[in-house]
Amino acid sequence: GMTLLPVPLVGFWSNRSDLALVHHIHACPRSEKVCIGGLTNVSDAAIDKQVAAKECWLPESLTSDVCSSDGILCVPGAIGPLCGAVVKGEYYWSSLAKDLEACPKEASGNQWLTVVVLFVASVVAVALYAHQDTIHNSLGQNLGKFYKTPANTVRFATANGRSKVLWTNIQILVSIS
Repeated sequence: GMTLLPVPLVGFWSNRSDLALVHHIHACPRSEKVCIGGLTNVSDAAIDKQVAAKECWLPESLTSDVCSSDGILCVPGAIGPLCGAVVKGEYYWSSLAKDLEACPKEASGNQWLTVVVLFVASVVAVALYAHQDTIHNSLGQNLGKFYKTPANTVRFATANGRSKVLWTNIQILVSIS
């Protein structure tokens, strides 16, 4: 018979870069969601465990291009040590669903809505900033004593970093939408 190298179970990974390292089997942090192991037909009965791609678990074919670790140990889209990275631009790890998901091909309606709302808000903010003296004088004349702004309120808000905090919050909201 053939002498095969240790084959990890589902949810486990081994470093196939060197013969000395392949014997160390590591549990995948993302478990069976990304680490498929090297066995097929896995069940509790030892008789049902079969090695998938036996030729890849022979010592002489350990580092061959045909038997890459990503191809035989990770689900499609997961790459690298412990199948912990993803193919950039094609897959992402959803922390909410705890699963590897394909990237959407086009921007969703929510993403476009966010872009439009931010654009309109930016245009309004620029227009208000450009005409702040006119607005201030007009409101002061029309509302009189009911409209009083403390001196340098706008400068105070921007000078102490409040606008930076607001901008950071906007960026966070855009990134999670």
